[in-house]
Amino acid sequence: MKIRIAGTLTLLVKPKEEAEKAIREVMSSLIKNAKDYKIDNVKYAEPAPLKDDFYSIYSNFEVEGEVEKVFGAVMDYGIENIEVLSPNEVVLKASEIQSILNDISGVVNALDAKIKYYSAQFELLKREYGNRNTSNK
Repeated sequence: MKIRIAGTLTLLVKPKEEAEKAIREVMSSLIKNAKDYKIDNVKYAEPAPLKDDFYSIYSNFEVEGEVEKVFGAVMDYGIENIEVLSPNEVVLKASEIQSILNDISGVVNALDAKIKYYSAQFELLKREYGNRNTSNK
């Protein structure tokens, strides 16, 4: 089943001069890799200043294709603020839902593994720093 969505891709970039280049490169990659879906109506925002010389920049665009392919693009590129433009109702086969849920599960499990790894690294650094700090007294 074909679906059409509107979405946003947002980046945090430092310095400001790199913001527009970065969003255009990511969008170029999204468009280049769009073999099973179509990207159009691309619009770019101006960089907005944040803390510590970081800038937020985003692009709004539309994606059209089979539900699973569009969902894959959403997961691969972190597309956010998604609005389904058409159709008004979506009917999916069990195998399509299964595929989408497996994709979500894979991403969640990968993020969970990274969080656990970096949490363990952080704890090791705290212990090492704490041991150095107390041995120098």
